[in-house]
Amino acid sequence: MLPNDFLRWKTVYHYFRQWRKDGTWQQIHERLRLY
Repeated sequence: MLPNDFLRWKTVYHYFRQWRKDGTWQQIHERLRLY
């Protein structure tokens, strides 16, 4: 369950799935590994 000041969980999940599909999460992980 998300805190009240977060977006609705369906909205958060929508962005998570979209970013996973388009490679955004992979790019984030790759950049974090550089540090």
